[in-house]
Amino acid sequence: MKIKELDKGERQEKITWISRWEVRMKLVTCIVIAFLLVPVKNPLALGGYAAFLLAILLTARLSLHRVIQRLLLLLPFLTFLAVPVLFSGGFPPSPARVEIVLLLVLKAVCTVFLLYMMVFTQPVHLLLNGIGHMNLPDKLVSVLFLSWRYVFLFWEKLCQTYKALRSRLFQGGMNMRAYRTYGEVIGGLFVKSLDSSERVYKAMLSRGYTGKSTVAAAQKITLWDWLKSIGMLISVAVLYFFS
Repeated sequence: MKIKELDKGERQEKITWISRWEVRMKLVTCIVIAFLLVPVKNPLALGGYAAFLLAILLTARLSLHRVIQRLLLLLPFLTFLAVPVLFSGGFPPSPARVEIVLLLVLKAVCTVFLLYMMVFTQPVHLLLNGIGHMNLPDKLVSVLFLSWRYVFLFWEKLCQTYKALRSRLFQGGMNMRAYRTYGEVIGGLFVKSLDSSERVYKAMLSRGYTGKSTVAAAQKITLWDWLKSIGMLISVAVLYFFS
């Protein structure tokens, strides 16, 4: 699988009102909203707000299919968290426990929508450039910049390893032979990653890297950006009114 295919069709390149929203304002607004949703305890109000966020994503011309795919990735983790809470008091679960699980699921869904809005509604270079102008620690910014690049290289290496195992007629399973193979593969990838990181770091030093990532000029924050942020925060205030 080619590296460019991992991000193909995922990131928003079309001009919409969300893509025009200044990156720093968008990031701060979505993070604040995520924290403001924590104390909300009305499942119906949270469900309505999740539908509101989904509608916003659709106005940004994002693929509904891909958004649902990202939600399905949460399913195993939510199941792992929800089942003990739901059935710890016996079967059938009490209405209070059902409400707690429902709140947990809805808040997770809202968080995924906000994360999707932050990351996938503008080209990656605008996202990283905006992060570079948020007065974050230089090392953290460098880690974010490099992670975006090398996570795809790591994924490509995993795909190559998987194809190599398949070409050798490896059959996965829950047995000691398969476990040994998994351990050897993971260990090999870990060692190769360490070697690769050393080479990359030396290459960056030879090109004048000083620990601070270079970014372009910051995008200007306009009145429309402030109005978009204020409008999103007002939507949370309305949510508190109904809850």
